[in-house]
Amino acid sequence: MPIAAERLTAPPAPPEPIPADPVGPSPDPAPPGPDPVAPSPGPELPTPEPGSVPVPDPVPPEPAPGPDPT
Repeated sequence: MPIAAERLTAPPAPPEPIPADPVGPSPDPAPPGPDPVAPSPGPELPTPEPGSVPVPDPVPPEPAPGPDPT
């Protein structure tokens, strides 16, 4: 009876599930501090008023491609 013989062989073991909350220290713990989400201190940028569109710095136009001067 081939069915009985197949049942004697153990099925392949399923892959181990990855735990949602690993036990132990986090691989990359948050840096200590009062607010780890706060950006690093730097020059204070002016905050645009609500509704205003920031004007980008003028960029000089690129020269049009032409014949090679050499």
